[in-house]
Amino acid sequence: MYRKVLCFLILWVICSPNLFAQNLTPAELRTQYTKNPIGLDELNPGLSWKLESGHRGAHQTAYRILVASDKDKLSEESADIWDSGIVRSDEQVQIPYEGKGLKSARRYYWTVSVWDDQGQQSEYGEPAFFETGLLNKNDWKGVWISAAESHPVIPIDEDVLEPGPAPHFRKGFTNQEPISSARLYISGLGYYEAFINGERVGDRLLDPAKSRYDKTALYVTYDVTDHLLHGENAIGVILGTGWYNFHTEAAWDFDSAPWRAPGSLKAQIVITYEDGSTKTIATDRSWKTTTGPIVFDGIHNGETFDARLTLGDWTYPTADTSGWGPAYEVVGPAGKLKNQLMPPIRHVRSLSPVEVTNPEKNLQVYDFGENITGSVRLVATGPEGAEIVIRHGERLYDDGTLNNEELSRFVFSGETQTSRYILGPDQPSNWRPSFVYYGFQYTQVEVPEGVEILKLTAEVIHTDFEVTGSFESSNPLFNKIHAAKKLSYLGNYHGYPTDCPHREKIGWSGDAHLVTEGGLINFETVSSYMKWMDDFADEQRETGQLPGIIPSSGWGYVSSSPIPTFKSRGYGPQWEGAFVLIPWYLFQHTGDRSILERYFDPIVQYMRYLERHSEDNYTLSFGIDDHKTLVPSNQAVLATGHFHSFSNIVAKMAKELGKEHEVAYFNELSGKIKKGYRERFYNEEAGTWDNGSQMVLAGTLYHDLAEPGDVDSIMEQLIQNIQENDYHLTTGVIGTKYLLGALSEYGRTDVMYRIANQRAFPSWGYWIEKGATTLWQNWDGTQSRNHVMFGSIDEWFYKAIVGIRPDHEKPGFKNIIIKPEFIDDLDWAEGSYDTWRGTVKSEWEKSDRAIDLRIEIPVNTTARVYLPDLNIDQISESGNQLDEAEGVTLIGLDQDKNRLIVEVTSGNYRFDMLLD
Repeated sequence: MYRKVLCFLILWVICSPNLFAQNLTPAELRTQYTKNPIGLDELNPGLSWKLESGHRGAHQTAYRILVASDKDKLSEESADIWDSGIVRSDEQVQIPYEGKGLKSARRYYWTVSVWDDQGQQSEYGEPAFFETGLLNKNDWKGVWISAAESHPVIPIDEDVLEPGPAPHFRKGFTNQEPISSARLYISGLGYYEAFINGERVGDRLLDPAKSRYDKTALYVTYDVTDHLLHGENAIGVILGTGWYNFHTEAAWDFDSAPWRAPGSLKAQIVITYEDGSTKTIATDRSWKTTTGPIVFDGIHNGETFDARLTLGDWTYPTADTSGWGPAYEVVGPAGKLKNQLMPPIRHVRSLSPVEVTNPEKNLQVYDFGENITGSVRLVATGPEGAEIVIRHGERLYDDGTLNNEELSRFVFSGETQTSRYILGPDQPSNWRPSFVYYGFQYTQVEVPEGVEILKLTAEVIHTDFEVTGSFESSNPLFNKIHAAKKLSYLGNYHGYPTDCPHREKIGWSGDAHLVTEGGLINFETVSSYMKWMDDFADEQRETGQLPGIIPSSGWGYVSSSPIPTFKSRGYGPQWEGAFVLIPWYLFQHTGDRSILERYFDPIVQYMRYLERHSEDNYTLSFGIDDHKTLVPSNQAVLATGHFHSFSNIVAKMAKELGKEHEVAYFNELSGKIKKGYRERFYNEEAGTWDNGSQMVLAGTLYHDLAEPGDVDSIMEQLIQNIQENDYHLTTGVIGTKYLLGALSEYGRTDVMYRIANQRAFPSWGYWIEKGATTLWQNWDGTQSRNHVMFGSIDEWFYKAIVGIRPDHEKPGFKNIIIKPEFIDDLDWAEGSYDTWRGTVKSEWEKSDRAIDLRIEIPVNTTARVYLPDLNIDQISESGNQLDEAEGVTLIGLDQDKNRLIVEVTSGNYRFDMLLD
């Protein structure tokens, strides 16, 4: 009897895969790279999940996705929107939804179950949801309204466009039935703040993100169910000028942008009642408008707030609006309305001053200890009508006062980075500006007689990215450089990547693509970069040409080069080629082919443009130089190198998409470019390349333009150049990325380490020694001190020192390369990257006679690990002989015969290596 019961129990366990905790568990379900998004306008959104397991080698062999209109219907029997059935696949990132047609403004719930390699099914993951936005044009019931009668496609009276007080809009409405849900869909241009019944809606700032408004205007969706009251309600919206009505004369001509018009608002609240009926409150001529205390705002100039003009309870239902006028219905921007699906800008942290000085009477200077982006919150008292002036900057004169000369040189009208606050009757004040942000470490406050500053706090504002990467080592300098890169990266992302947060605030394409790889590791940036790539598509001309800045007012298709050929053809592929590189980087990090499909045709169009403007030997002769280089650089070398890399990349994109004709075409083009590069820039007799600079030599290797027989000679010349410069670089922003890549790829990480570890000029350490907390624009620090473009060193920390790299043959970190460099001068290093499949970790520590390497490989992935070339009996894994360790396969030596390669399955591993 006992044996029968035991056999029955064993059989029951085998046949009941959901009885106990499974080998695999789905977790962190996301839709279109976002956790529970609302306002989604993708008709076939991608569904992703991560997997958890306590076992080595655990991997997925199949999945089943369920989508339902109600959470209670999420079962295999009742999923009413989509049941994928059992799909034999190990894919888990961006699985396209293929169910019933999605409807506007609907919430859909979904979950997933997976099968492991033993055929065991998991429990279904914690349900997630996505909610659609307004998918059809006729779903919008609201119209564009403005405080000024205007039309964006006919000449507008200049007086209408002149900066004035920020318009306030208001609408009262009643609500008598029990509410099930309520949504606010809103686009307020340039920026908006919305309030319902006296409460601010959400914590987002500076929305919507900048775009090419005559091609695309963005809207945001809010769940406002909890904001609404039974009975009387009111909604209020304030508009700032932003980039839509950019009124400042500045270098990039946004004051003459083709879309420019007075602030415009389009919005609607859709209330769904418990009985299923709906009510819509939409913008129209019945809305009322007036002005208030924000008497001036300009994204480059600053903001002025007159507290004597506050409107009191204007967003409450009981407000008196008898003095308000009607809103005008206007055409609004020509661009298509699209949902803004990316992390918002938020106030992320606050800083107190580390020092306050008084260099002059009635003048206070606050030092916040680090270079940040944001604004300050002012708490003050004093005579009504007294004006407090707050200027923001990153340098001081010798006398301790603020020096904003550098930050003002591209702004030709008005002040720069200045807040003005006029005290009103309600005191103390508690104010920060609404529609601007500044880049600064110092604020200089002009304090009138009788005014007391009770508190001044810096509020850091930027796109609120989820942190996905970490790096630390035994070298304190590297840790500081890493921290400075992260601060610069965040400080230069406010809905789109910028060069600097103060002087320009412009989406320079080169600045961005040079640091994209590190950005993708440190932060979850995929949806934000996709928004920016959409901006590229909007900007592209029919010829395929792109400008150097994105978004653009029309400026940037022509460069500032004094050479006519360069000038007429813009900034070249070394800058504009962000449109090729970033989608490729995104694909490498996600494995999502839909990204390639989305941008492939316009990328090919750009490549055709470059080919049409190439010389007879397929080299290029235009574009920007090696920006901020210390030695002369040849734009043609840079442009042709990028042209060759891009042709190789587009061929690989085409292969992924099954486009065999394009594969053959671009592979052939790559060969022609490589041949032309050698003909034009290689001196056969002397054995030299162009001017023999670090940029040229490293770039020739980086872009794979050298023949195998050339590599040793190029490396010898490169090392000699570096040694002659006392192990300092002479490169600009592009050449620096070349140098980091080439030295590591060709086995001279030791040389790159010496360069990176310098403290004397020119070096990153030179900046840190000078007190930098962010990266600078140029090596001597005479220009902007918050520029991210030299930040490619950060990806070197990850790729070389801790050795976390993507495998280009298996994109999306499906297979991971772990190739740390155990540099003599370092005692330890550790890094991690939370990929779309899970967390990768690499940590190592050295002693006199041993190296301890600990790695973590996500479920459903594998890794190729490069260890020192030691005898097998010198290496153990978790106490086991290497060739007997679970999940470890010995491959052999690499092609250079100096690293031992093993392959591992998912799980945690510890390799102990005894040195000779």
